[in-house]
Amino acid sequence: RECEVNPSLVSPQERRVWKLIAENETMKGIALILNLSAKTVETYRENIYRKLGFRGVAALTRMAIRVGLIKA
Repeated sequence: RECEVNPSLVSPQERRVWKLIAENETMKGIALILNLSAKTVETYRENIYRKLGFRGVAALTRMAIRVGLIKA
């Protein structure tokens, strides 16, 4: 399923959230870093999961590495 993912569906702000999730940052930490509310970060996370078609930090991290968002 991951090979079918189109990362261009994710907005720039969602991409920033995705990168921080993949770097193992907490939702509260992401909110502080990006100057957002925790609820907004949760919404971005849900949008990322919906747009990419899978759930879980491990899957997000694997895909972030695959598309060059983070380094392994």
